[in-house]
Amino acid sequence: MTRIDLPRWVELREQQRTAVTDAVLALVADGSTQLSVADLAERAGMSRPTFYKYFPTAAAAILHTERTLLEQIERFVTERESRNENARDRLLERFESTFEYTCAHPEVVRFFTFFDFTFERFGLAETEKSEQRQISGAAGDPYLQLFHAGQADGSINADFSTDTTYLALVTSLVGTRQRLLIETEWTTGVDQRAREAYSTLIEVWRKALRPK
Repeated sequence: MTRIDLPRWVELREQQRTAVTDAVLALVADGSTQLSVADLAERAGMSRPTFYKYFPTAAAAILHTERTLLEQIERFVTERESRNENARDRLLERFESTFEYTCAHPEVVRFFTFFDFTFERFGLAETEKSEQRQISGAAGDPYLQLFHAGQADGSINADFSTDTTYLALVTSLVGTRQRLLIETEWTTGVDQRAREAYSTLIEVWRKALRPK
C-alpha cells in the first residue's frame, strides 16, 4: 500500500475535496459568477498548489460539485421511493422528493441556477462539456426510465412522444422548482404557498399523463 492509499490520506483527500465543494456553494450563494482557482482555494482555506492536487481547473471543481450534489439528491430520493406499481406516480414522487430536498438545501438550487444559466454556457471547455453531458445523463436516467415504464404499464399515455412530453415534464417541474426556491417578494420557496403551487403542478401532470 502506498502512502496516498493509507486511510488517513484518503480521508484527507475527501476532506479537501469537500472543502472545495463547500467553497463553490458558498461563493455562488454570495452572488459570485466568476469563480477562479484563487477564489476557490482562498474560500476553501488552502493554497493554490494544494487545490491543483485535486482539481486541474476551476471548472473541474465545479463539475465535481455538480456530480456530488446530484448524487446526494439521488440518495435522498431513492431512500424515499415507494413500491407503487404505477410508474407514473413513482416518477412524480421523485420530483416531489427532489422538491423537499431542495427546500431543505436552497444553496443547491442557487448552485444549479448559476450552473445552468451562467457557467455551463460560458465556463466549460469542449472536453468538459462532454463530461457534463455524462453527469447530466446519469442523473436523468432514473426519471426517463420511469417515463418509459409508465408507457409500458399503461399509467402514461403510450401515444405521447418522449422527445416532447418528457422534455415538457422535466422543464416545467424543474423550472418551477427553481423559480419557487429563489426567494422573491411572493414566496420564500419553503412556505405554504410554494408547496401548494408545486403540488398543483404535480397534479396537473398526473392528469395530463394518463391515457385518454
